[in-house]
Amino acid sequence: MSTTAREACSARSLLRPAAICSASSKVRIAPRCSVGASGASSLRPLSAEDAEWILGQNLLLPREHAATLHLGYCGNDWRDVLPRITVPTLVIGGAASLIPADVAEGVAERIPESTIRILSADEKGSHLMFWENPELFNAVVSDFIGTGTVK
Repeated sequence: MSTTAREACSARSLLRPAAICSASSKVRIAPRCSVGASGASSLRPLSAEDAEWILGQNLLLPREHAATLHLGYCGNDWRDVLPRITVPTLVIGGAASLIPADVAEGVAERIPESTIRILSADEKGSHLMFWENPELFNAVVSDFIGTGTVK
């Protein structure tokens, strides 16, 4: 690790948006694996073209703002805020996601009258479910917006 990267990863500087921006400029996203239709045991690589598109979309937000948003989300415990949400809320998770489905279930339990839908591994319920199964993902969101329920 270079001196600059080491400095960016120190406890003092890590929690500053400028340090995250500096460290993130040194990171190159490699194509990752995503969950195939048959579940977690059937990983398929994300194409380089798709990985570049996803990276490009993420980079549309200026890095300073992205770092601030990331810190606000990851650096806080939001469990006390969730019960105060008073609008119809859909929580979507994936059985094959990097984020365990029980996290989505815990979020839904804390939001009054929320609706939850966990996509199975067979439904391509990965962290990129919107990418791997856009038809189902969009149908779930559309159903919720239109009726307040999901199938």
